[in-house]
Amino acid sequence: HPDSQYFLVLYGTNDAGGFFPVTPELFKANLQQMIDMIRATGKEAYLAKVPYSKSAGLNSIYRDYNAMIDQLVSENNITVEPPDFYTYFETNPDELVDDWHPDGNGYQSMADLWQASLQ
Repeated sequence: HPDSQYFLVLYGTNDAGGFFPVTPELFKANLQQMIDMIRATGKEAYLAKVPYSKSAGLNSIYRDYNAMIDQLVSENNITVEPPDFYTYFETNPDELVDDWHPDGNGYQSMADLWQASLQ
């Protein structure tokens, strides 16, 4: 929407797996590019933490990605605290319909966490 001033960015879930997993350093560089592109349009990017997965093998890299998000928030002076989807779904895995995707309640919880971060 052209009148929007803020972008809510959740990035990284699909980058940890597959044939070519993205290193935390490349993840950070890619996300920094997104922030820079958004800011170049006069808008602001707000970041979210990568959610927990029931596929335990991915959570180590998700925690690394989330550490990169903390660095980016600090380095870019982002004033909105990222909603912590990782901790939320780690403690509420019943709101995931499969290893990664929230069910209806999970999506509502994500919206609530975004709202709390933005207030």
